[in-house]
Amino acid sequence: MIPAIKDGNFTLNESEAIIKYLMNTRKTGELYYPKDPKTRAVVDRYFPFHHSSFRPKLSYYFVASSSALFKGSNMNIEEARNEVEEAIRAFEKVFLKDQKYLADDILTIADIFAVNELTQVYFASDIDFEKFPKVKEYIERCLQNPVLREVNKPVKELGEGLKQKLATQ
Repeated sequence: MIPAIKDGNFTLNESEAIIKYLMNTRKTGELYYPKDPKTRAVVDRYFPFHHSSFRPKLSYYFVASSSALFKGSNMNIEEARNEVEEAIRAFEKVFLKDQKYLADDILTIADIFAVNELTQVYFASDIDFEKFPKVKEYIERCLQNPVLREVNKPVKELGEGLKQKLATQ
């Protein structure tokens, strides 16, 4: 299964398990996955929402809006837009609130997962993030991290290409 990691004779799949394993076994782990039990609990509480709601809804909308370029798509774009906006509102209200990051003022693995989903619809869809100013500021703040900016560069370029293609149709 992908993603997967092999560390010596230990093999592990599933992105959340992999990143937590790496944070627990590497020196930089404390930086993005604090050992303090309360902070770690705040980080960990995001993941069920991410896997059950946020990721499926944002991914579906990304695919649906990208599929608009191709004739014959049977995806319901309006329903998908409503679902993704509902997920973004819940993310803002429940997890982001008035904080800089999901665990208050520190960038953690929860933010890495969240922003990688958000950038798909931020860069490569017609979702109006002016409706979600806190989330827009959050995305921009996360992308100030050079690693997150670099790994999200292909999504940004894809979005620019899709928008150009839509503009010429």
